[in-house]
Amino acid sequence: MKPFRLVLIVACFSIICTLFSGVGSALEQDEIRVSPIWSNETPSPGSSVNVQIFFISDSPQELTIYNIGIHFDWMASEGFVGLNMSDNPVVVPSGGDHLFNPMIILIPEDVSVGTHSYFVGIYGLQGDYTYFTWEDPYSRTLQIQGSEEEVTNEGGDADSQQDQLLIMVGVAVVVVVVILITVLMRSRKKKKI
Repeated sequence: MKPFRLVLIVACFSIICTLFSGVGSALEQDEIRVSPIWSNETPSPGSSVNVQIFFISDSPQELTIYNIGIHFDWMASEGFVGLNMSDNPVVVPSGGDHLFNPMIILIPEDVSVGTHSYFVGIYGLQGDYTYFTWEDPYSRTLQIQGSEEEVTNEGGDADSQQDQLLIMVGVAVVVVVVILITVLMRSRKKKKI
């Protein structure tokens, strides 16, 4: 009789623990996909850039998102910049998607020019009980461009357009002068005859 009681107690305890512990299928890495959309894919040190995250859920359960952000290689290991939606979480249905509000990313002035890696991180709730943290499995990069290069490129484009305009005006002036000289020479020849 005692073994039966022990088995019954263990079974009841297991059922209670299962009901209140949120035991269920944990979020798999491939159940979330993200696509960052940058306002400028080559910002310079000291500038700011906006990014929106397009989020796709392949989870069989509804996902409630409390935080979404980006970690860059120039940040401390626990550093993130992003959105805290604890007061108003975003709920994404099973198989649904969501475009998050823009995040403003300030590029530090001391960041080196070149390619920098980053990943997207998410904290949320899967279903009703299972909290998760998710880190982007893909290696993503953002190109940081030197401010002199940016000015040179932008100025170069404006300068080349201005140069082309000056050349066109110069050619037009030369053509008009040649036509005037030709007309004047013909009119002189006609007067002599």
